Amino acid sequence: MSKKPTKKTNSAIPKKTNKVKEQQEKKPKSVKQVLIEMDNKTRFTYVLGVAAFIWSYYMVLEKGSIDDYFLLAFITAVLIGSFAMRMKGKK
Repeated sequence: MSKKPTKKTNSAIPKKTNKVKEQQEKKPKSVKQVLIEMDNKTRFTYVLGVAAFIWSYYMVLEKGSIDDYFLLAFITAVLIGSFAMRMKGKK
């Protein structure tokens, strides 16, 4: 009984998978779809932050004082910090 020679594969070369094609074909998600996929805590923070940003921007347009610009910058910094901490925690 002779064994059939088996085909040797070079394991150093990674096999191509369909994951690369799937990543290239992905369409950008809409804002509505992103909000649906978020959990409740993240969605609440996101909506609250956007509402605070819009409110502070409206106050700047309404009053136009330097204090409101400071408030706008402060809220923006808090939002960026909170999202950075969330992303750091999700890793």
